[in-house]
Amino acid sequence: MKSTGTIRSISGCMLLTFILIFAFFVTPVISAETLELPVVTWKMTTTCGPGTLMWDANMIVPRIVKELTGGRFEIKPFAPGALVPSFEAYDAVKSGSIECSQEWGCYWVGKNTAYGAINSICTGLNGWDLLNWYYQGGGEKLCQEIWAKDGFVWFADWGHGAEQGFLTNKPIRTLEDFKGLKLRVSGQVSRKVVEAVGASAVMLPGGEVFEAMKRGVIDGVEMATPYVNWQLGLQDTAKYWSTPVWHQRSGLHGLMVNQEAFDKLPEVYKAVLKYACQASTIEGMLLQDYKGAEGTKLFLEHGIEVVRMNDETIRGIELAAVKVKQQFAEENPDFAKILESQQAYLDNYAEWRNMQVPSIGSEPIHFEMPH
Repeated sequence: MKSTGTIRSISGCMLLTFILIFAFFVTPVISAETLELPVVTWKMTTTCGPGTLMWDANMIVPRIVKELTGGRFEIKPFAPGALVPSFEAYDAVKSGSIECSQEWGCYWVGKNTAYGAINSICTGLNGWDLLNWYYQGGGEKLCQEIWAKDGFVWFADWGHGAEQGFLTNKPIRTLEDFKGLKLRVSGQVSRKVVEAVGASAVMLPGGEVFEAMKRGVIDGVEMATPYVNWQLGLQDTAKYWSTPVWHQRSGLHGLMVNQEAFDKLPEVYKAVLKYACQASTIEGMLLQDYKGAEGTKLFLEHGIEVVRMNDETIRGIELAAVKVKQQFAEENPDFAKILESQQAYLDNYAEWRNMQVPSIGSEPIHFEMPH
């Protein structure tokens, strides 16, 4: 087997092992001072504020970069609004006034609808498939090519599996129940689907969602994973939890970097940033997904009523999503490339996936430990 094939097959666990070896064995021997590397300080704005699991995920890359360079390359994080408002981060990084920003591509779909397809797409890949597609199925190269057109270097740097679903003050069981509702939703495909079934789609930054729900400005919200929504206090604003999740089965957040700032970095810093983002993507995905179980228990103990949409409603949403995706693909070649690439991944993976179903360990088995 050729060595290139072996390299491409490195798993996430092996990647983390490599990074740990690099951090604890290589850097003490070849220190930043020995290499005479410069002290570099970047400003990083964010779209998620302190006090949430999303902020914790945003801090992983700065932590790793600082550790691996002995503090000589530092990325200083700032909360939304400290440097620029959340929705102005794209332009600030592009202009060079800020070197980088944590980002959620659905915020910039006015620039290129493909950004939303990269981050999250309605009725799309689950969390495992998203990671697998990105690192092994050609997603990373494609995403970076699309972002490079607008003058950015872009790395995935954390993600999550399924979000919680809609938290509402009116139960949603059928397509008819959507009519007349004002729902906060971020993905551009999801917004179009929500409108197609008769609701109004409202776009709000995460920091404004709680008050909007409290004041009745919106009737429901899709925001994040259960634990993050609990941290935001949404358990005190909604009566119902609509399932199953369809609007966002997974999500991939990124670090958008000003191209000129990146080009000025020493090669070793570029490598550190790249591998820090890879490690952060895996750590952040696991953090969000694991804490989602805890968040679910908290919501249920708080007394929220879980409502499941019927099969006809789910099928209607899926058909509406197909039409919307086709429309976006026809309008934007970049969007079409993302869809085609993800579909090619699913087709290629299908036979192996079927071999794993049902899989051992998919259902919990309760047993008594010996005393």
